[in-house]
Amino acid sequence: MDSLIALAENKLLSPGGIATGDLDRVFTQLMGPSIDAADLYFQHSRSESWTLEEGIVKDGSHSIEQGVGVRAISGEKTGFAYSDEIVLPQLLPIMLDMAAAKEVGTVNMVNPGPISHGEILAMYRDIVDPAFKWEEFSVEEQNKILAAERSNNTLATERLQRFAPSVLPIKDAIKKVLEEMAANNKAAAQ
Repeated sequence: MDSLIALAENKLLSPGGIATGDLDRVFTQLMGPSIDAADLYFQHSRSESWTLEEGIVKDGSHSIEQGVGVRAISGEKTGFAYSDEIVLPQLLPIMLDMAAAKEVGTVNMVNPGPISHGEILAMYRDIVDPAFKWEEFSVEEQNKILAAERSNNTLATERLQRFAPSVLPIKDAIKKVLEEMAANNKAAAQ
C-alpha cells in the first residue's frame, strides 16, 4: 500500500506542487454544511503508438492525459469541475467554488487565449535562462512528417471567465509562473 501512495505522490501530486496534507485541506474546504460527499479524481496516463508499413514508419503518436477533477454531491445534485493541468494553487479554488455552486456541464479549465510553443520558449529564455536556445520545425517541415496538417485550436473559456473573472490570460499566467521560477532559481543559487 505504501508503494502505491508513494507512486501517486511522485506521479500525480508532487509535479503539481501538491503534498498529501494539501488534500486534507481541500476536503475540509470542500465539505461545507450543504455538501453530502466529495471526491478528487487524479489521472495520468501515457501512450505511444507507431504504424509501420514494410519496415518504414508511416505514422507515430504520443499522448499524455493528465488532470484532476473535483466532485461535490448535495442531495440529488452533483457539481463537477475538471482541469487537464494538475496545478492546485491556481485551479483548485475555482474548481471548489464551482462544485459548491453545483455548476453543471462542461467548463474548460484553461487560461483564456492562444499561445504557441515558440512564444513559451522565448518567454523562458527572456525571463529564466538567457542562454537557452531551441530550434523549431517550420510548418512545411511539420506537414511533411505529420499525418494531417497542424491545426491550432483555442478552447472556449467564456463560462469559466463569467464564474472566475480573475483567471489570467494564458500569456500573463505563463509569464507569472516563469517569473516565480526565476526567483526560485535565484534564491536556490544564493
